[in-house]
Amino acid sequence: MNFKKLGFGAVLLVSMVNLSGCLAVNVKDSTTRGPEITVESMDMFVKGETRYDAVVAKMGVPSSEEVDGDKKVLTYRWSKTKTRNTAVLFLFVSSDTDTHKRSVTFTFEKDVLKEFSVVH
Repeated sequence: MNFKKLGFGAVLLVSMVNLSGCLAVNVKDSTTRGPEITVESMDMFVKGETRYDAVVAKMGVPSSEEVDGDKKVLTYRWSKTKTRNTAVLFLFVSSDTDTHKRSVTFTFEKDVLKEFSVVH
């Protein structure tokens, strides 16, 4: 490339574009664990009607399960972590992490939903 013919402005523009790639680098990452627990997803479960098999079919394998005779307690945990890493000229690095968590516990008697509660 002949810089004399391009002029100072063009050289400055090309230099700025080339340098901008190493001035700041943002890396975003998101990790989700467990089934998402929302008000809408809980609306389908009805106390006294919904069966154990229906909850497991919708929510998947629980995070934990306790059985005591005819009583079963299922707990599902959901978390979403967003991480943002920023590097400026590879000299300064910062990292921000934002985590949201929810859990829901279902209690069954004789495989029929007795109660459930959501914790945010």
